[in-house]
Amino acid sequence: MNALASNPRRIDRLEQVRLGETTQWIRIRGLDVANPALLLIPQGPGLPIIQEADDFQRSTHLEDDFTVVYWDPRGCGKSARSPKASTPITLEQMVTDAVDLIEVLCAQLGTRSVFVAGFSLGGTIGALAAARVPDRVAALIAVGMDVRFDDAERVAYDYVLAEAKRRHNTRALRQLLRIGPPPHLDAVKFGTRVRWLADFGGMWSFALLRGERGCVDNTNITPSI
Repeated sequence: MNALASNPRRIDRLEQVRLGETTQWIRIRGLDVANPALLLIPQGPGLPIIQEADDFQRSTHLEDDFTVVYWDPRGCGKSARSPKASTPITLEQMVTDAVDLIEVLCAQLGTRSVFVAGFSLGGTIGALAAARVPDRVAALIAVGMDVRFDDAERVAYDYVLAEAKRRHNTRALRQLLRIGPPPHLDAVKFGTRVRWLADFGGMWSFALLRGERGCVDNTNITPSI
């Protein structure tokens, strides 16, 4: 028997939402649709979360107690193919998208407010969105919120460059030397650094959290707020 049929209060829905001038994707999952809604804002920019839903549930069991909303913001994951996805992405746009999505979720799920959890840059976006619509955010959880963008970029680049040398990965080394140290202000340079950071495990490496090296984050957006 289908799991949803055996538990009519369970929800697992993949859908498009219109946020600003773009079409973006969310996945809503939970054991009981009456549970409070929790919006997850991923790290990035450029890192999707919808495809990580199964891993999130296995490790956190959030869907047992919340109706969890996994969101691929503009320009990444399932939202990467939006007609406007190739235009420059600013922090202002991402915060506005988050505010619009919170309003959409409140309307769809019949609730006055939602919980918001953001990771890295997602924490920054969540905090700025909550400041705009405080009555719509029941609580904010910010994990590793960005506060020093320049340092984060430098640490990320130093890490991937060192890993490329350690692994004798000539392709990575050639590309990283070509883009040079940050700031990486165009999509090609930024994408190169992020790709190797993800491939080398930098998104989860505790080596980046030791001593004075600070914490890694692949943030590189136009600070237009």
